[in-house]
Amino acid sequence: MNVSFPPEVELYRYAPESLPVADFFKIPDDGQIYWQVMYDFQTDVWGKVPRPIALEYKKFSPPEERSLPATVPLKGPDAGEFTPLTEPFQVLWHGMIDYASEASHSFDALDEVWRNVTISGRALTDQHSRGQGFADYILGENIDGPPMAIKYLTMSGNMLRQKRRSGTKIYFETIDIRKPAPSVEWVMERPWLCHWATESTVIRYKYGYVVSRWHWNFHNDYKYGTPFPLVSHTGELWFDKSDPHNKGELRQLEPGEKISVYNPPEA
Repeated sequence: MNVSFPPEVELYRYAPESLPVADFFKIPDDGQIYWQVMYDFQTDVWGKVPRPIALEYKKFSPPEERSLPATVPLKGPDAGEFTPLTEPFQVLWHGMIDYASEASHSFDALDEVWRNVTISGRALTDQHSRGQGFADYILGENIDGPPMAIKYLTMSGNMLRQKRRSGTKIYFETIDIRKPAPSVEWVMERPWLCHWATESTVIRYKYGYVVSRWHWNFHNDYKYGTPFPLVSHTGELWFDKSDPHNKGELRQLEPGEKISVYNPPEA
């Protein structure tokens, strides 16, 4: 699969060919301001340790059973917490998963991955999925119900592009669902709009703790990450750096800096 990355989004390292696995991204020098969602162990919010340790999650279980989704909520212009995903945007997300797998799975297999990623208890849809009567246009379930929705959130390690700033509030660019859905390729080439699911683990690493990709665990194949679109119904979401209820912290990135969504990049 050959994908031409525009100059402002230079993919620094990838494997295999043209696959944006989020191993490393080089921050463009384009006059824009970029931020990265910090890992739990880098933040005061979590006491400089992974959230499973801070929360004593499965305290006496083996380390491999103690991972938690590294979610960081964002805020929108209303009191809600979710963006409805109409059919074109569900097709977009499904296509992003297909793209990330290098189109290596059958449609039946991809549908099983989709079912798993969007199941009711998952962090991204969080009780706004098929089990609650929301419409899943990919699987053709509840199609007369309101569209399945994705929560206002990102996850540790991901990149955000600043749109504007007001006091302690930083507004970030998103895909605007009021407009036609963009192509899968267009989104995958923009790492501030294509985010990747990450997990906070208790596994020690020489540079802190392992922050891993959320694996599909499909046919014991662990190399693929799970992308999701950063969307809203206004074209922006925001983060208030002064909010005491924040579940994460941000750091501003420098042009030319190389970052990884994961820690280490191959996690």
